[in-house]
Amino acid sequence: MEKAKTFTTIHNLTPKLPAKNEVRKSRTYAFVFDLYCIVLLTNFICFTWMSFVNGFITNMALTHRDVAKTLFSGSYNLSLAIVYTSYFFFSYYLNNGKTLGKMLFKLQVYGNGNRNGELSAKEAFTRSVGYLFCNLLSFIPFVTIYFRKDMKSIADYISKTHVLREDEAAILDSLEEKPMAQVELFPEDPVAHRLSKIA
Repeated sequence: MEKAKTFTTIHNLTPKLPAKNEVRKSRTYAFVFDLYCIVLLTNFICFTWMSFVNGFITNMALTHRDVAKTLFSGSYNLSLAIVYTSYFFFSYYLNNGKTLGKMLFKLQVYGNGNRNGELSAKEAFTRSVGYLFCNLLSFIPFVTIYFRKDMKSIADYISKTHVLREDEAAILDSLEEKPMAQVELFPEDPVAHRLSKIA
């Protein structure tokens, strides 16, 4: 009887997975936060570059508005692509699958069938390329997480990775540590218990 009570207690204390809408919101907020970081970093690089050109390269007539606008837009587009890919690649590869946004909203990217927290260079790079692909298509492919049950985006499919919240990962880890095969579902048979005492 005590074992049955213990199982009921364990079963009731098992935490539930968060709602899918909560996970989708966390992923969206983390992505938007990362985009703000990328835009700020790109603007800083472009203004630094324009100041350098204006101060040290005198043979370019940057006093003309058209020339300055063309140079700025070209350098901005190139910088954005480089910063965008580099930000995601180095964040994922060096920070165990976490960008600044994912750290803030307690998310982590895991490799396919691997939850040790480390992404390979290939997984980090292909996921970064997937994000760049989403950017070039005005982030429309990113919206697929709102229509699919598995909440996978194009970047998830390209890189064969998946995103979990910390509470989801903790639940999965606890289930792996205590498999259900080790939990006795039924109390011990009282007749067999009495016979073992007599023997």
